[in-house]
Amino acid sequence: MLGRKFLLCFNRTSYFQRSLTTARNVYFTNDDIVVAEKVKQHSKTPENISVSTAVRDYLKDVGLEYFMDSIPKKLLRKQCSSTSKLCLFDPKTAKELALMISEDLMQNTSFVIECNPGLGLLTQELLKIGVPSIHLYEKYEKFYSPQSPLGKLIAEHNNRLDLRKLNFFDAWMILLLDKHTGDDISDTYLTDIPYHEWENEPCAQIIAFCPSRNFLSLLIHNFFQQTKLYEHGRVTFFLILPSKIWERVKVCNTDDKKLQRYYNQQSIFLHLFFEFKCLGEVPRKAFAPWPEKKLINNIHSIDIPMQVIKLEPKSNTFDLISKDDLKAFWFFLKYCMRSKKIKIISEMENWIPGCGPKLIALDLDICTKFKDLSPTQLFELYKCFRTWPEYDENYFIPSTGYVDDIKKDDDEKIELEEPEPENVIKDNIQDNSSTMRYSSVV
Repeated sequence: MLGRKFLLCFNRTSYFQRSLTTARNVYFTNDDIVVAEKVKQHSKTPENISVSTAVRDYLKDVGLEYFMDSIPKKLLRKQCSSTSKLCLFDPKTAKELALMISEDLMQNTSFVIECNPGLGLLTQELLKIGVPSIHLYEKYEKFYSPQSPLGKLIAEHNNRLDLRKLNFFDAWMILLLDKHTGDDISDTYLTDIPYHEWENEPCAQIIAFCPSRNFLSLLIHNFFQQTKLYEHGRVTFFLILPSKIWERVKVCNTDDKKLQRYYNQQSIFLHLFFEFKCLGEVPRKAFAPWPEKKLINNIHSIDIPMQVIKLEPKSNTFDLISKDDLKAFWFFLKYCMRSKKIKIISEMENWIPGCGPKLIALDLDICTKFKDLSPTQLFELYKCFRTWPEYDENYFIPSTGYVDDIKKDDDEKIELEEPEPENVIKDNIQDNSSTMRYSSVV
């Protein structure tokens, strides 16, 4: 959908007791990025944020109340929005998590990145298991102040810990913008990451706590767009994310019918071009802020564990498909998977009249739908379609510079649809509360 508005500025704070901030609305059109006038936004000041009594009582019960003063109030508030960062505050869980990922992580520690280390509990355990150096991306000043647990840890191990006062989650959007504007704003986030050939060992290892699907969606978008991070080589990700999110992202055509509605281009790319495995589970209660109180299959969301996932692009990806075809395949899937009712032969006959016999020769019938096929079958269908003389004449294949939208799920609020812009200067990035604000000027 062209010209769709991408509202990067949003907030959920109540009407009362709010302080004013400003941000810009950014509109992605087919020709350019248009920046609207500044609009007033409201956000709570730290002293007016309501701290969750449930979190406070839990910390007191497990003897961790001394962390209360070290965690920003916005991470202890009563509800967790989909874009909230997560802070690990349980030393026991940090130790368990380090042990879960240690075997895979210690095979290659070329450039270890820990996103939002917070109190530094996992950082401390990673040092104990022998990680030689860790690059910490932390934007909250309260976490890295000299008197904070992380600040003291950095002072003690200053030869092994590299603090970068940045939020790595912002890097995904900046990388996409840089891809289309030719700017190098993202270089700040990629400093010192080594360059490795794609077939060789990964160039970096990224550990991240992901409260929503946004991080994973942007990760895959950056992959098929081959932004600057992937120019350095393959990256190994150790992701800690809600079970519900992982269940929906890795869905396949053979899964339960309730899950099949999430079967789309993201899950297909995941199965075809990534290697992944579950390393274990950790309790959701060990992370602040806590999610909103709601039942999922008669289980409270706070009682559903987080999955620990290792995710890594396959080393033979570009033996299977070229970089240009990687983008075209994404658009092919997006178009074909837009509805579960789309039948393959009738749809492709609309593009190329008379192609039915070719498809029947592939053992497809008039009732076969795109969503009936497995990721491998869809890939084989695309490769066959790619060899047809009529392929380049198809109107539906967009320019490979076009950035597809991140499909909105019920647990995420950021959408993206970005045709290739021509003249954009990005001058500032703000991160305020649960809001991701991107200020731009034309």
